[in-house]
Amino acid sequence: MTITEGNYRKKATQVTVNSLDNPITNQEIMNQESVKCQFVNLEPSMIGNPMYYRADKIQLMDTKK
Repeated sequence: MTITEGNYRKKATQVTVNSLDNPITNQEIMNQESVKCQFVNLEPSMIGNPMYYRADKIQLMDTKK
């Protein structure tokens, strides 16, 4: 995963989403070439190497197969 905008621009990070109402599943993500989304209230959950983040919600922006 790559975060391309905002304060936490970084490649190969893990984001935990607190909401159970996710617009896409992990399997759907793995089947696509690219998935663009926006995280609501993204913040670090564990600072170190690697960095881990958490967000309140994920919003799907665009998908490509």
